[in-house]
Amino acid sequence: MSDQEAPTTENAGTGEGTVAVAERPAAPAVRTESERRREERRDRLWLPLLLPVCSILAVAFGVLNISRLLLVSGKDGSVLVATILTIAILVVATIVAAAKARTSPMWVLGATVVVLTVGLGTLTLGPSAGEKEEGGGGYVPPSGPSVGSVDVTALATLKFDQKEYATPAGIIDINYVNAGGAHTLVFEDPKYAGFELKVGPPDQDSGKIEFEPGEYVFYCSIPGHKAAGMVATMIVSEAAAGAPGATGASGATGAEG
Repeated sequence: MSDQEAPTTENAGTGEGTVAVAERPAAPAVRTESERRREERRDRLWLPLLLPVCSILAVAFGVLNISRLLLVSGKDGSVLVATILTIAILVVATIVAAAKARTSPMWVLGATVVVLTVGLGTLTLGPSAGEKEEGGGGYVPPSGPSVGSVDVTALATLKFDQKEYATPAGIIDINYVNAGGAHTLVFEDPKYAGFELKVGPPDQDSGKIEFEPGEYVFYCSIPGHKAAGMVATMIVSEAAAGAPGATGASGATGAEG
């Protein structure tokens, strides 16, 4: 049998020879005009439009949720979180660069990163938001007439002119006078958070505050001043019936600093 002849096999029943025909590979499908136009619209219109939008949304989600993580971590924890995120970004970038051109693993990796980031940011939404302060977040001076006033002098030696000041309960005017340097006057009691007087310049400041009977510690909030001894106590007594209140803090309770 020559090379030009097709191979034959005998039929067991008839003895006749049959020609074996090799199967030919299927011809590639021909794209229709509508399919070609749809692909052109995808490549020229949708991808250039959607890629920037999706990138902006991804960056916004990432920044929002990472900022929540940093806020809830505090000063020391934020450094650790930033270090971990930096290492994670480098690892992901290395994996992406070394990966083969396969879309499935890339989509899985990207979706995992997005889900983890958004999930952690959502879990920390409550702690990162913080507690809202009552009264709109600022000190509101009391209304009404004052029953007295207290004069407090800030000395250049990082002390107040007295260790203790006396006043009756009620609305009091505190007159803060500067005798050298720059100073503040704030109270430790959280009830008076937001009340602050500042001098140096100006040389004098004043503000209204309402006291109940008791003792209230106040100090200068400039770093180092409190530690140097710029702390004093406001001693508030029961208001006497018909008494106009005290003016100044001199007397038996006043002690030279």
